[in-house]
Amino acid sequence: MKNNGNRKIVLLGVLAVLVCIYVIQLVFTGRNKIKIVSVKDEPDSFVIQTGTGEEVKLFKDGDGWFVGDKKYPANAYSAGEMCEAVKSVKILGTAMRSLNVESMSGEAERYGLDADNRITVKAYKDGKEIQTVIVGKDSSNGRQSYIQFKNDNTVYLAGSALHSTFGVSVNDLRSKEVYSLDSSEIYSVNISYKADGVLKSFSFAKSADETAEEGFVSKENWICTPASMTSYSSEMPSELDSEKVTNWVRSLSTLNVSEWLDDDFSISKADSDFSMLIATKDKTVDLRGYVKDDETYLYCSEVPYCFKVASYIGARFTKTPSDFSKDIDVD
Repeated sequence: MKNNGNRKIVLLGVLAVLVCIYVIQLVFTGRNKIKIVSVKDEPDSFVIQTGTGEEVKLFKDGDGWFVGDKKYPANAYSAGEMCEAVKSVKILGTAMRSLNVESMSGEAERYGLDADNRITVKAYKDGKEIQTVIVGKDSSNGRQSYIQFKNDNTVYLAGSALHSTFGVSVNDLRSKEVYSLDSSEIYSVNISYKADGVLKSFSFAKSADETAEEGFVSKENWICTPASMTSYSSEMPSELDSEKVTNWVRSLSTLNVSEWLDDDFSISKADSDFSMLIATKDKTVDLRGYVKDDETYLYCSEVPYCFKVASYIGARFTKTPSDFSKDIDVD
């Protein structure tokens, strides 16, 4: 009987502990209930101010997004990500009930909301401010961030890394696309390059002859010719590998920059070590440039600014005829 009594006391004690834990969980859940702070309108412009004083303007004009006073084309994906981030902010809980970020309190620095680190994001629709979020640092796991809303001293834990989303510069937001072509519509590529101080030129032209494979698939055939007899080189392939040319032409159909150069940077024909003309039925893309320190500096007629690409990208523009011989491997 005594053992039974001890068991009852132990069980009652365990039950009491479980009840306490349950009550604590209820209180915690009630205080940190997930909620969504949303705005009805889709933003069409942003003003992003950093603690260092830099201001980034992102705005929509027609169907496209642009960034900065010079109206650089913007990365549409980044613009869409910002719109979604502001339209619907998921609040996971409250980190601090009241924090005046203008005060000298160390708490502001703790959450990355001090004057040197916070990011103020203002979203607009038709010139009207529809949302303002003051963004602090991202959490230690990199998936949440500490934020405040306009006229609200509460510090919230947001369910996304908003500091990473909005901590960007004009260059970060600029579109990296130079051009995008349909490779099947490219019918010729003309190349000029300097070799041992001598300018050499050759071209690839798509042949009208196509060989059928498996009864329905057409294989593109190419003809390689020197631009003139004076530029004829012993590098001309004895047997051209059309498949290599086709794969290479596909690699030329799109081009993205690794870094935009200063607006006043220019690359003249005299400064260029190579040039290329890519012709389709609708347009001709003119490229020229040179290689320096394992990077390729390029001008392209499709954009008004010069840029750099990595060396492995630049290698596409410096091929020689012998690279397309059947007995030579081409990258």
